[in-house]
Amino acid sequence: MRYAFEDRIDSGGEKERLCSVFNQLCESHVAKSLQLKYGESAVDILLLIGALMLFARSDAEALFDKSKDVDERAMSGCVYRYMFCACLMNLLKSTQPDIDIEYDRMRVVGKGLVSKCFTPCLNPKGICKCRQNNVCNDFIMNHGKVCDKCEQYEKRIRPDLIIHKRNSGPGCDNGMIAEFKRDNVDGCDDVKIAYSTCSHGTLKYKIGAKVTLSSVSQKVELYNDSIKVDEIYVCKDAVDYNAEGVVA
Repeated sequence: MRYAFEDRIDSGGEKERLCSVFNQLCESHVAKSLQLKYGESAVDILLLIGALMLFARSDAEALFDKSKDVDERAMSGCVYRYMFCACLMNLLKSTQPDIDIEYDRMRVVGKGLVSKCFTPCLNPKGICKCRQNNVCNDFIMNHGKVCDKCEQYEKRIRPDLIIHKRNSGPGCDNGMIAEFKRDNVDGCDDVKIAYSTCSHGTLKYKIGAKVTLSSVSQKVELYNDSIKVDEIYVCKDAVDYNAEGVVA
């Protein structure tokens, strides 16, 4: 099966395009800046950036044809495919073995696989206590429901894309969570990513990425421990990144 799949990658010069983009990206000043700032998580960020460059080159113009009204899940599926192929070809090795889209399960001791969800922070600290906790709780109360198993309010979530290890416990082996939106489409991605990356929450993803897709430039907002810390703009042939970053 691996041989057949790699044959498929080779068709139409796709392997060469993948290699060219990811090899150049890994040698760029952007890669070096991200490695200094994010350590091992930089690999996951670079996987996403490289995939977005390929998306901008090969898919964006067609998928953003307004007459077709393509769903954002089709777009995130394209990005996932490039990330998966890059890992399969060992162009970049992510921090965790599995990359999944629309993956809505997590393993909890004594309960097995359950729905991935927000639950209220029982002991909020630091930034959670003074800023984020009220936002998360409001989101759960307005959009969630009482869990049948624990009789607690929760909000079930289905991340657009995650890098993780399947069947590990909550907060273990979670590398990146990414949420995708088309340009000018509102959503609750900020809250979902903030909760999912919170060091006091359940999921504890090391890095979060809010990706705004357009036909020209893809905007990536990076989150660490609930806080937006960086912005990166990706187009067909360039990555615009200020290593100083931003704090929202």
